Amino acid sequence: MIRQVYPEHANQEEANRRFSEAINNLIDSANYFGVNNVTDSQDVSVQFGFYFADATSGAITLTVPPARPHTGKGWTFKKTDSSVNTVTVSSASDIDGASTKVLSAQHAAVSIISDGDVWRVVSEV
Repeated sequence: MIRQVYPEHANQEEANRRFSEAINNLIDSANYFGVNNVTDSQDVSVQFGFYFADATSGAITLTVPPARPHTGKGWTFKKTDSSVNTVTVSSASDIDGASTKVLSAQHAAVSIISDGDVWRVVSEV
């Protein structure tokens, strides 16, 4: 079966290695889409792709790591509550020309992705 997946590898050991790499990449992709519901300020983790922030108890700051070592990595942040408290996405790297993105209204959201140098806003609601 593995030789059918990777027929160019006549060597069974190489086919097994390539198959294992493919499985690990799928697992990594699944982790990218993890969801984290937060109610307080924290550093953003690479194991989650989505952050749903409830700022009912107070303002929240979510700090993303530098863009450079995370080329191609991205996150989506959404404010879920209707309070006047804000959710701020912050980074030492540039986020489309600013150091922060502030979500003030309920259901406000921003998606960012690293181009290797800075964070780029992909969508903002």
